[in-house]
Amino acid sequence: NGLRVKAPLKSLVKTDPPKKSSIPKTTFNSTTHTPDLTVKTSLDLRGFRGDDAIRECTYYLDKALARGLKQVEIIHGKGEGILQKLIHETLQKRDEVQTFDIAPWESGGSGCTIVTFR
Repeated sequence: NGLRVKAPLKSLVKTDPPKKSSIPKTTFNSTTHTPDLTVKTSLDLRGFRGDDAIRECTYYLDKALARGLKQVEIIHGKGEGILQKLIHETLQKRDEVQTFDIAPWESGGSGCTIVTFR
């Protein structure tokens, strides 16, 4: 569950091992202090209102990018198209988004948007 980092070998620097300190270590519950980077390949926003949907979508996109996903689905439902419009406006502002488009009919059609990252 770690992140991968690519760096040129020349940029790596050898360091001394950490010095043992006489200060007692503080223990903590790792489940409350480590970020949750588990990400599904789709996000269901049906039933969300505007600001909440944008906030949830932004958080989801950040997590998907951090995990290195190349493509995700955002399910916004059909309805009157207001949520779809808000999501598409949000996606247009993201530099990391290469393309986004309505899903094929068999994958949800106008109720789902497929997002591809750079």
